[in-house]
Amino acid sequence: AAGKDVDVSYWFDARQLMAQDRPVADGAWTGAPEAPLAPGSHWAKARQSGTDWGDSPRFEVVQVDGSLDVTL
Repeated sequence: AAGKDVDVSYWFDARQLMAQDRPVADGAWTGAPEAPLAPGSHWAKARQSGTDWGDSPRFEVVQVDGSLDVTL
């Protein structure tokens, strides 16, 4: 939807944003956390402006060869 954007928060606290104001184009959006995520299990919530929060599936952040990788 034109003019819409998406915010992504930690599942346990919607006030702590991982990424914010991600533009929506052709019904899709992409984003990366604004700060590194710690290794381990994570859940996130996303909300497009004007809608309710939606929960993500659990995902794992693991360290691989000195860099972090995400596994869903």
